[in-house]
Amino acid sequence: MGHGRPSMLRGILAAPRRGAAVALQRRSRHDVIVCGAGVAGAACAYHLAKAGRRVVVVSSHAPCSLTSAMSTECYRDFWPTEAMAALVGRSIDLVEDLAKATDNAVGLTRRGYAYFTKSPETLARAAADCARLAAADPANMPLRRHAGFLGDDYAPIDPGFSDCGRLEELPRGFDLLEGAAVRAAFPAVADDVVGCVHARRAGWVSAQQFGAELVKGARALGAEFVTGADVE
Repeated sequence: MGHGRPSMLRGILAAPRRGAAVALQRRSRHDVIVCGAGVAGAACAYHLAKAGRRVVVVSSHAPCSLTSAMSTECYRDFWPTEAMAALVGRSIDLVEDLAKATDNAVGLTRRGYAYFTKSPETLARAAADCARLAAADPANMPLRRHAGFLGDDYAPIDPGFSDCGRLEELPRGFDLLEGAAVRAAFPAVADDVVGCVHARRAGWVSAQQFGAELVKGARALGAEFVTGADVE
C-alpha cells in the first residue's frame, strides 16, 4: 500500500486552523483534551466520545498526517509475554469492531503471520512460547500442533477474505507446523526449514483509512479537532 495521503481523504482529515485562545475559551465545554491527532489520539477521541465524554483534540498538524500516515500497517497478537499478547489482543478487538461498523472501510485482512526456522532449537523455543500463551488464554490463543502432516483442524489461508462479519469463524491462536507439515501448508518453503509458527490473528490494515474512520467517527459523536493550537 502506498504511504501518501490520498486526495479523497483530505476532506475527512482536514481540521480547521484556530488560535489557542479559541480552544481555551471553550475549555469548560470539554471533559477531555487529547494532545496529538495521530492514530492513537484519534482512537482516544473516538472511544471517549462513544463513552459520552465531551472531547477536543489539539494538534499542530491535520489529523493522522505525520507518522501515522507512514505506518507499516500490520498487526498481530503473537508476542513473547502474556501481558503484551493480552494488551494487543484487546487492541485488535477494537480494530475489528471498527472494521465491522464501517463495512471494512479500514481494509482489514486476516492472513496471519508465518514464522519459519531452520533451527530445531529455535523451533523448540517458539513452541514453548506458544504453549505458555495458550495456557494463559486458551479461548483466544489455542495451540494446534501438526507434526509431519496437517491435521483436520488446520484451516488454510483465505487470501480473498474481506467479510468482517465472518471474523469469528476464522481461526485464532497458533498452528505449530513441523517437518513435512510446513511444506504441506506452504509448498514454496525450502526443504531445510524444520518448522513454522503460523500465528492466525494477524494481518494488515490501511493506516490512512483507519485514521480517517476514527476521525470521522469521533466527529460524528461530537468530538472537536483543533489544528495549530497551543495548550498551556
